[in-house]
Amino acid sequence: MNNLRSDIVLSANRALLGQVFPELVAVSCTMYNERKFELTFFVDSAPPAFREEDISCIETEVIADFPENFEISHRIVLSKRAALPAPDAFWIFLRKLV
Repeated sequence: MNNLRSDIVLSANRALLGQVFPELVAVSCTMYNERKFELTFFVDSAPPAFREEDISCIETEVIADFPENFEISHRIVLSKRAALPAPDAFWIFLRKLV
């Protein structure tokens, strides 16, 4: 799964280029198996509708990098302090908290 992890990190970082918005605190990924993973977007305030659309666009960019048989989803978590939700989760993006 290390190759998959690398592929996810590279894909998500590419998708995030120019898309990071002020409310975004962190992005993590949880892998459930070799063909299923979830991106978690941590935001420090409730995102307006256009931010949810931005997140959906980021997810779509990631989906485009993987074969059709992959199951890729996302969720948005309102949190000023990002915490990894599962033991199989890893960070993709983490903003410095001041």
